[in-house]
Amino acid sequence: MGRSLVVEWGVRQGFSIAAGGGPRSSPIGGGGAARLRAVTEGAAPAAGGGRGAGGGGGPPRPPPGPLHRFAVPLPRWGRTAYVSPMPRTLHIDFVSDIVCPWCVVGLGGLRAALETLKGEGIEAQVTFRPFELNPELAPEGENIVEHIGRKYGSTPEQSAKNRAMITERAAEAWPGFEMRMGKESRIWNTFDAHRLLHWAGEQGREAQGALKAALFRAHFTEGRDMTDAGVLTAAAREAGLDAGEAGEVLASGRYAEAVRAAEALWVSRGITGVPAVVVEGKWLISGGQPAGVFEEALRGMAGLSGDSAP
Repeated sequence: MGRSLVVEWGVRQGFSIAAGGGPRSSPIGGGGAARLRAVTEGAAPAAGGGRGAGGGGGPPRPPPGPLHRFAVPLPRWGRTAYVSPMPRTLHIDFVSDIVCPWCVVGLGGLRAALETLKGEGIEAQVTFRPFELNPELAPEGENIVEHIGRKYGSTPEQSAKNRAMITERAAEAWPGFEMRMGKESRIWNTFDAHRLLHWAGEQGREAQGALKAALFRAHFTEGRDMTDAGVLTAAAREAGLDAGEAGEVLASGRYAEAVRAAEALWVSRGITGVPAVVVEGKWLISGGQPAGVFEEALRGMAGLSGDSAP
């Protein structure tokens, strides 16, 4: 037997947690997710609890009953040695905010892992769910150094060091993605962006994923105002969506109630920081994990997803 994959199955207050290993690290403002810190990396916590996560593509599936913790012995799988006996498609809810740099790292790691796992018969359907790190922010946003100092108590020097570290991690996790955070960058209110992502989810997962990437680029690469309707509609156009309809969604306030309800749902289920990668409605991989952690965890989950809870 190899080492065990520790899994908490089911939900009492929050989702279960899958622990695959990996280094510890702090988010850009310090802190990090509190649960299973040995395998939780770079989860950005919400301000004062924040709003929860949810959004496009329909409501999440309900979790499967009371919380049970157990260790699942894993065979000695190599990176490509394990081949699923039949193709498996995992359903993944990627809970995140578009101004969260660790969400870029986590999505890059997940994408790389899923590309590797395709050769092992394991695929995934990924739906993006919203989480507002700073729902109280005014439309003009806030300078990143001032924001991090106010929220986490970080000095300008600490903030600069963390930005450099996360920029490096993002480049490793998502080749080709350019993160240009600097001392003049700003943090924005993202509620309208999440409404647009909800709409994109109704157009399909591929469209929603393309818009998510475009919004990440608009914020982290181009430094755009993420409350500006023109910026958001341009991202929709870049993603291959109808910019005119996107503008109508933003101007009308459409999906506001649906997004707020979904946010509250995910908070009620224990999501307090992002990125949070919820697999099959019952396992949580928390934080900006590298591809290897996602690969190991998802292999185990693909094998367990047809089994019954103990």
